[in-house]
Amino acid sequence: MSDFDRVKKHLAAVVEILVGKRLDYSALYPAKVVRQSGNLLEVIPEDDRIKGNGMASVPIRHGLPGVTVEVSQGARVRIGFENQDPKKPFAALFDTDAAFVTVCIGSNAEFVALANLVKSELDNIQTKYDLHTHLSAAPTMPTSPPTPLIASVGSVAATKVKAE
Repeated sequence: MSDFDRVKKHLAAVVEILVGKRLDYSALYPAKVVRQSGNLLEVIPEDDRIKGNGMASVPIRHGLPGVTVEVSQGARVRIGFENQDPKKPFAALFDTDAAFVTVCIGSNAEFVALANLVKSELDNIQTKYDLHTHLSAAPTMPTSPPTPLIASVGSVAATKVKAE
């Protein structure tokens, strides 16, 4: 390492001590969601350099036209800055814990049914139908014991994906 490089390294260390570590506005920083209002989040960044009192009105950018997300408090997200401008933060790339994020496809979205649950419920209905018996016409001679009526079908709606 040359003398110039050593001086430069030490000078950079002194500057960092005096003004703090430089924030890279081209990087993504983890944050926790406090609340959501439409397509805007209020978040608390984990990095002390941008934490302050948190960030409000941060737009969600997930890159899927016509798709919105509903985010619960406590979800983790990454904060980036459009064109490296600290005045233009955005939220993207949610952690994979599905308990915190619901995806909506279309504006009048309803929860979609999961095929395996629908199939299972229909199979249960078919089994009960196939095993259903009646009393014979002779009051003292049932063909077999009567079975209860088919119970109502449980919900087969998805809880995390909506579509229209």
